[in-house]
Amino acid sequence: MTGKNLSHLDCIVAAFISVATVWLHFTFLTHAGGLWRDEVAVANISRLPTLEQTWQALPHDHCPIVFPVLVRLWTMLGPGATDAGLRILGLACGLLLLAAFWAASRMMGQGWPLLSVALAGLNFTIIRYGDSIRAYGLGRRAWCWRSH
Repeated sequence: MTGKNLSHLDCIVAAFISVATVWLHFTFLTHAGGLWRDEVAVANISRLPTLEQTWQALPHDHCPIVFPVLVRLWTMLGPGATDAGLRILGLACGLLLLAAFWAASRMMGQGWPLLSVALAGLNFTIIRYGDSIRAYGLGRRAWCWRSH
């Protein structure tokens, strides 16, 4: 195989793995059911009447302020009023991770994101926690936690 044929094969494999990853995300969305305890806690903190009350409630949860604000905005736009609507927000966070793999790989000139999509995209643990209504899918470690 020539280098050009190998590149086309890499593209096809990366696209196939990405489609399989998207299918897994949608499968999780349709089978996840209602929100579990920690997700309900984030939803409740996010829906407090004022942003100041949300900020004051954060020491009772380990999420940084960014994710509760995102849930708050999603709820204000309308879809976050139900468990299913919040699950769709989780799906969006999970699919954005897949898009980030593609964008990073292409921006760095590294070709197609075979390894990252195969290892992380098809990992059900990453899908489970990345698509849940927690800050895991939003890059929790990138944000600083306020001091107590």
